Amino acid sequence: MSIITIAEAKEFLRLDHDTDDDLITAFIGTAEAIAVAYTGTADILTLDPMPEDTKQAIKTGVHYLYDGLDDEPTIQNAMAPYLQSQRVWVF
Repeated sequence: MSIITIAEAKEFLRLDHDTDDDLITAFIGTAEAIAVAYTGTADILTLDPMPEDTKQAIKTGVHYLYDGLDDEPTIQNAMAPYLQSQRVWVF
């Protein structure tokens, strides 16, 4: 199960067609992988209830990917403010 639904992603992107549904689904998975890499834990994928900040991070990642940005550090930096509270620090 994904952090956000395709409907939530499409609403955020302001899309009202189904043409890119497969692409958006893939982008949701990519944004989730970036979030896991940034936070250092896959636990963020199973939080219940899912924090709104985490949902916003994924929507932001999908937005960047849909707009053609494929630079992971740039996308991660855009998502970071929403993921700070879930980040696991290891020293």
